[in-house]
Amino acid sequence: DAYLSHQLSLDKLPLVHLYAQELGKRLQALFPSLLIPPPPTKPDLFTIDVDVPWRYLHKPWQIQLGGFVKDLLSGNWAQFQDRWKAYQTGNDPHDTFARIQEICPPDQTRFFFLLDHHSQHDSRFSWRTPALRSLIKALHQAGYGCGIHPSFTTCEHPDRLAEEVQ
Repeated sequence: DAYLSHQLSLDKLPLVHLYAQELGKRLQALFPSLLIPPPPTKPDLFTIDVDVPWRYLHKPWQIQLGGFVKDLLSGNWAQFQDRWKAYQTGNDPHDTFARIQEICPPDQTRFFFLLDHHSQHDSRFSWRTPALRSLIKALHQAGYGCGIHPSFTTCEHPDRLAEEVQ
């Protein structure tokens, strides 16, 4: 509710399509012979990039322990409590997949998963993580399209894309 786009209900509008239509009108004003095709009539397609599926859970134990220690040493008690609650209940605050499934129909939704860690900008969740594999499998079985979201350095190392797809 804090985002201005939400307060103005802009999150309910197809902004990219509206911008494209406005650009088309302005281009036609400059170039009257330019033909602008009508927008497609396909249903909306929701695409969801999954960089970090969980905030606390399902990470290697060393990372989990390091998070607790970091919270303690920095005096970040709220995050320590949030982290502890996630481990006690098994409910991670970033795990919004059930809610997404309530809102987004499978035939109109695609998830793109970041599957490997090649830089500081990538998730620490590898395709080898059992929980991530189970999540992808469950979404696929529920009818959702699943694909890969290339790692940050893939553009610098194109061979990584083939590895990540494999």
